[in-house]
Amino acid sequence: MKRSAYWYGAVSMLVAAAAVIVVGVGLGELHFGLLLFIPVVYGSGLAAGIAALLIFAAFILFAVSFGRTAEEHAGPESTYSGDRREAATAVRKGVGGVIFIGPIPIIFGSDRKIAGYMMILAVVILVLLVIALLAGFL
Repeated sequence: MKRSAYWYGAVSMLVAAAAVIVVGVGLGELHFGLLLFIPVVYGSGLAAGIAALLIFAAFILFAVSFGRTAEEHAGPESTYSGDRREAATAVRKGVGGVIFIGPIPIIFGSDRKIAGYMMILAVVILVLLVIALLAGFL
């Protein structure tokens, strides 16, 4: 799957935000906590502001990149060349996601295969959160 420059920019912003969060925790400007049962990062200072702006900009770039991908793939289903009609190669794409409401994952996908991947991702994230909670990071 071809990725756009917007997608790569969004991923790099999320990586930069993670690095800023790690530095902010090291400097004592950022802290981890639980809001009811949802893990959160909070703090004040330059690191918190930069991390928040990077994450917000990354979400915007992700939205733009998905819109651009849809525009690039829009078009006629088949092309006509000479006497022969050729069907365009159909690219089937699947989408899915995981939403955590506290410790409870809500999993969705456009087909069984994607939903299965999202279920594996949800279990991995849940295990990492439990390990972080038991280790005292949250």
